[in-house]
Amino acid sequence: MNQSALRSFNGIVRELHLGAARSGLLAGRTFVAKDLFDVAGYVTGAGNPTWLETHRAASVSASSIERLTGSGANLVGKSCSDELAFSLDGINIHYGTPINPQLPECIPGGSSSGSASATASGLVDFAIGTDTSGSVRVPASYCGVYGFRPTHGRVPIDGVVPLGPDFDTVGWFARDPQTLELCGQVLLGASGSLERASCLYIVPEALALISQDIAQPVIAAISRLERRFAHAAHWDLDIKALQEWLSCFGLIRGRQAWECHGEWIEKYHPLFAPEILERFMQGKRVTAEERAQAEVVRRRAVDRILSTIKETSVVCVPTACGLPPLKSASEQQLAATRKANMLLCSIASVAGLPQMTVPISVTDRVRTGISFIGAPGTDMMLLHLAGELSEQVSGTKGS
Repeated sequence: MNQSALRSFNGIVRELHLGAARSGLLAGRTFVAKDLFDVAGYVTGAGNPTWLETHRAASVSASSIERLTGSGANLVGKSCSDELAFSLDGINIHYGTPINPQLPECIPGGSSSGSASATASGLVDFAIGTDTSGSVRVPASYCGVYGFRPTHGRVPIDGVVPLGPDFDTVGWFARDPQTLELCGQVLLGASGSLERASCLYIVPEALALISQDIAQPVIAAISRLERRFAHAAHWDLDIKALQEWLSCFGLIRGRQAWECHGEWIEKYHPLFAPEILERFMQGKRVTAEERAQAEVVRRRAVDRILSTIKETSVVCVPTACGLPPLKSASEQQLAATRKANMLLCSIASVAGLPQMTVPISVTDRVRTGISFIGAPGTDMMLLHLAGELSEQVSGTKGS
């Protein structure tokens, strides 16, 4: 990895000064938007200089931007994205690596790297990003903040550069559960399910995927949580199922990524990080038969997942497999970590479910995330749960 790619910066690639409504749920709060979101009058960069050079300024802003500014929030910048959002690392060979405030020698996670970094650094009150395979959840865990991926389709995705339309979502970050929930009220545009979560499922195979550096605090936090729920049980989900789900997800998303951007890639031959270019090429090679078989596996997976996760049930899993790798980690190390993280994220990714990550303490200054996955449409139930659980999970009332 060249040193310019590992250069630390605050994650903001363009400062903005846009007006916002004078009142609303988010009045006076500031935010940044991942540079996949259209903002009227500006060119969306998508983490790649060639994309920036070959696209025109947006004529209208993404609906999610309009909802937030219409509720009083001030958009102050565009934040760094991994190239076309096709990574979970947070390293951009063109712009650098947004700083991880709690572990500056480590990667911040991606692809919503700049949004996580700016939120964790206190530069803004909250931030928005996108989450297809974990691109909000993983950086939230790595940077020690709250993160939310909504039910697929609940938040409008118009005006956002796509990666895998069957899986793409608009997600958000905050340092406290109250702000996380307020963002949800605005972005979801409706209250959704407000039933109280009563059943907690724990996945032993997911716990087996995590490293020793976070195992004890994660297991202890989950143990404390069990007392909050009327019923707690194990979900016997073997690693082979997670691997099968991730495989079908990768085939479908890879092919969709090529369908979204292949024509542009072949026309302009942009400079990509080698591993990102290879992912696009893998997507190009997916055959119609392979994709059809993957869709069958996915439908079977969704049926199984939804047979367990009911309206008042939540599944608790570690958000990421460990603390973030060093910025100097080899590509082999990064690849192994990405795969483990995507396995943990695969339940919500494959089935389009809402997932919230909540920070827990590993040491006095370092936090990791544990996640709660709900049934489709239970987004507000999860967001309300964050406030309920913050003291039990981390020993604090939010931070």
